[in-house]
Amino acid sequence: MSKIIHISDKIQYREEIDSTIIFLDSMIDELSHRMFVLATLDKWKEWSDKQEEGTRVEYEEEALNETGDYNIDKLYKLFEEIKATREKITKANIQ
Repeated sequence: MSKIIHISDKIQYREEIDSTIIFLDSMIDELSHRMFVLATLDKWKEWSDKQEEGTRVEYEEEALNETGDYNIDKLYKLFEEIKATREKITKANIQ
């Protein structure tokens, strides 16, 4: 017996995967931002207070893993797991 595969189901599935990847990207961006804010309110506060308002800051995300803040450390592990999951899902679904 053969199995019938509905093309529309596959298209919807692919669209949902694409949407999920976009969602994971937004989670990655949001976590990065929140960890940065937490760092500037505590471990990086002295440095942050010296910055002029409106200063544009570029930083390596890995620096967030070196703040010594317990909460940021836990969030960073989650951040890394989300990034790894996103990468695996993306690779598994490349057409």
